[in-house]
Amino acid sequence: KASGYALVPPGEYGASLRYRAAQYRDFIQDVLTSHGIAGSATLALELDDLGVSRFALPVFAFQKRRGANTILLPDVDFLHNRFFEHARPPEPHRFADKRHHAIFVGSTTGNPCLTADDVRTGRNARLRSALFFKDQRDVSFLLPNIVQIDTPETYALIRSMGVGRDEVSWDQQLRSRYLVSIDGNGATCSRVVLAMLSN
Repeated sequence: KASGYALVPPGEYGASLRYRAAQYRDFIQDVLTSHGIAGSATLALELDDLGVSRFALPVFAFQKRRGANTILLPDVDFLHNRFFEHARPPEPHRFADKRHHAIFVGSTTGNPCLTADDVRTGRNARLRSALFFKDQRDVSFLLPNIVQIDTPETYALIRSMGVGRDEVSWDQQLRSRYLVSIDGNGATCSRVVLAMLSN
């Protein structure tokens, strides 16, 4: 039997971690049930996007840093979308009707906590890409979600670079022939699936 609770912080981020914990509890319960495995056990799961990389005991995780001793589970994105079995893009467009244009829309993930120094020295791959492609006609690389930052000053610095703008819907993104995929905290699972289904 799978049961459990999460040691998580309060607030919106804590709620997202509790949601992940419930997804994994249900997934593990389904695996046990489908194989007729009885009994119970206590499992430890690392639910954060960029968790601790070394543990003294076996710990499951869905992101794994190089050299980590955690045990990989399917990404929570797969569980949330039921392994994309019935995934469909919002509104498929014929390839011939799409723009000769590449686009990426995402968040400033990829560092545990962005500092102003990280921003100025280009330590974040997504920020480097956004600045490289800024104001290019054939490529839009936008970061409307400024996250994982240390201070309001860092937020303001990123915003002043003009790489954010407003959110762009999936329908708008899928009107481009090329969808850029660049890792943040981990692989961009849903982006790849929607791209493959979108002509």
